[in-house]
Amino acid sequence: MPRTSVLNIRIASRADIGALQRLLDTQVGHGPLAAVPDGFRRDPDSFAFVAEFDHRIVGACLGTVMKPGPMSQVLGRGLPDVLHARRIGLLDTVAVDPDHIGRGLGTRLTLTARQHLLRSKTRVWASAAWKSPDGVSMHRIFTRSGLEPFAEVPDFWWHHRGTHPVTCPGCGQTRCRCSAVLYAGVL
Repeated sequence: MPRTSVLNIRIASRADIGALQRLLDTQVGHGPLAAVPDGFRRDPDSFAFVAEFDHRIVGACLGTVMKPGPMSQVLGRGLPDVLHARRIGLLDTVAVDPDHIGRGLGTRLTLTARQHLLRSKTRVWASAAWKSPDGVSMHRIFTRSGLEPFAEVPDFWWHHRGTHPVTCPGCGQTRCRCSAVLYAGVL
């Protein structure tokens, strides 16, 4: 009888950091993100889920819980009314291996993060998505999961790239001028 492969979404562990780093570097273009995957294990408000298929990491969702003040700094503008809450869940990254795109994995990871935030008594959440000439990268996944767009920030990734250049998954440039569409929703 043929073996059936099972997709498993679970909390990321320290053993996943190398595979998680490779997935993020390849799919999201963050470059050196070593502190992010390692940091989620130390910060009680951060979380990371991985999707594993045939003992291989094929997807990930990283996030944290923030207060409105830091959220305003991250988003670079005023917050919509829905985000004036004590705790705000921020989806930092959702990434899926190219061989698994189009199978609902991004939606499943996002909904897993949503359930985690609900269990942690977070009632609102937010995220940002790439906007390139081809459209907004996560729009369908976010709207299916209950997030709605509330603003667009031109050149967001140019201004928020930190000390390392970001390779945009939308346009492929390292000095990306793509915008971000900001999303928020009630859990």
